[in-house]
Parts: sequence; structure tokens; C-alpha cells
Amino acid sequence: MIKTALEKVKKLFLSKEFVVFLVIGAMSATLNFFSGFLFRQIFTGKYFYTISIWVGFTVGSISSFILNRLITFKAFDERIINQIAKFAVVLLFSGIIASGIANILMITYHSLKISFINGKQAETLTRLASIGLTTFFNYPAIKFFSFRKISRK
Repeated sequence: MIKTALEKVKKLFLSKEFVVFLVIGAMSATLNFFSGFLFRQIFTGKYFYTISIWVGFTVGSISSFILNRLITFKAFDERIINQIAKFAVVLLFSGIIASGIANILMITYHSLKISFINGKQAETLTRLASIGLTTFFNYPAIKFFSFRKISRK
């Protein structure tokens, strides 16, 4: 049973579809990162770090929805409004996870008084880490929930 589950996970993440998802994800993550980074450069207040995560996340999410719907999953079985709603639910959870990861890493950075990188560099690294780690949640959630194939009988 465990072996079968591991084989399914392996098949899921070692597929051509996952590679396409990663390429599109890299493009969306780039938009996420740079739009959030630009926002953070313009707005420097204390609370704007978390807001910048959400701004970048929103920009990246819109591009991700469009490209994954059209290219990765070719998901035309269901009404687009339903897909958008499901995608939004997945990304809400993903955003919470990303924000949590980034903030935990920043709290750790400040608590440990790390001196070999400055605060801006730490913010950049935590953003990259949070974007990368959420990929492994997003792919199965988007594939099986947002863009699931509807069997027609």
C-alpha cells in the first residue's frame, strides 16, 4: 500500500505535465517575485513586507491561472468561473502557506541575529523559499481540484 502510494507520487511529480507546470510556475514565480520586489522598493514601511508578498502572489497567480488552464492542463471541461473560484481557494491556502513560511523565516533571521546578510537580502531569500516550497502543494491541488477532468458519461 505504501509502495503503491509512493509510486503514484513519483508518477505525479515525474511527468511531462509537471515539467510544463514547473516552467509556467517559473514564469509566474518570476512575475510574483519582481512585482512584489518592486512594490517593496516603493513602499518601505514595516507592514509592507507582508503586503508585498500578497501583491506579488496576486500577479503571479493571474498569470499561472491563464497559462496552466490553456497549456498545462488544457482544462476546458468546466465553466471558467468555477475554475477561477477553485483556483482562488487553492491559492488562498497557498498564499497563507507562503506568507507563513516567509514570516517564520524572517522571524528566525531576526531572532538569530544573522549578520552575514542584511534584512533586504533575507527578505529576498525568504520570498524565494516560500515561492519554491508552495509548488509542491500547488501542483496536485490545482491538477485535481481546480482543473480536474470531468468525465462525461
